[in-house]
Amino acid sequence: MKYSLIPVATLILLSSCSWYRDLERSLVEDDEKQMKRTSRTVPRAQYDQLLVKYEELSKKYEALKERPPGSQDTLVDELQRTQSENFAQPSSNVETETVNVFPPAGVGAAAPSQPSAPIQVPDDVESQLSLYRRGLALKASNPGEATKIFQQLENQAVSPVKVRAKFQIGELLLGRGQYDLALQVFEDIINKNAESGVVLDALKYAVICTEKLGIANKKDQYTSMLNDVFETRE
Repeated sequence: MKYSLIPVATLILLSSCSWYRDLERSLVEDDEKQMKRTSRTVPRAQYDQLLVKYEELSKKYEALKERPPGSQDTLVDELQRTQSENFAQPSSNVETETVNVFPPAGVGAAAPSQPSAPIQVPDDVESQLSLYRRGLALKASNPGEATKIFQQLENQAVSPVKVRAKFQIGELLLGRGQYDLALQVFEDIINKNAESGVVLDALKYAVICTEKLGIANKKDQYTSMLNDVFETRE
């Protein structure tokens, strides 16, 4: 990280003078183009040379403050040449120790995340219930991973676990404001899994979704089912 501060520090040092603004802008553009064309590493020997140059130019800049504007052209040329050389040194066939001046994004903070492995649904019911509880525990902190677990359980688990996993998917969709998709899930439970213990909650959520979507006839239908069949209040 400290090695990457040389060009940045130079730009910060120069930015205090208004007559450097155009120069600074062109250097930044040149650096961005150069970074796309060249390697992201420089030999350590080159880095040491640049460090010496930076220290020398820092001293010259301090002296420049005392000079009249007409005598600044030479130093400006030198600053621009040094800045453009930071990433323009040709590479050598000799193997040398290098310094990664601009590491890829994320390096140093965290390694690139690997694709998550497919979730395997166990055959026995107890293990399926354990996986279901794991999905419940992840709903708040990692809803994406929880959704994957519930989707796998919906496809491969035994019927009671499958229905509850489907219901959890509907809840996640409802929580994200995807009322149309959530309604499809709850309606599927109502129509195909009326014997399940989650069907009453599915009806209640179906009422909420239809109200949000402005589907009055379906809202009345599900409200009536709640009141008449299950003897519950809206």
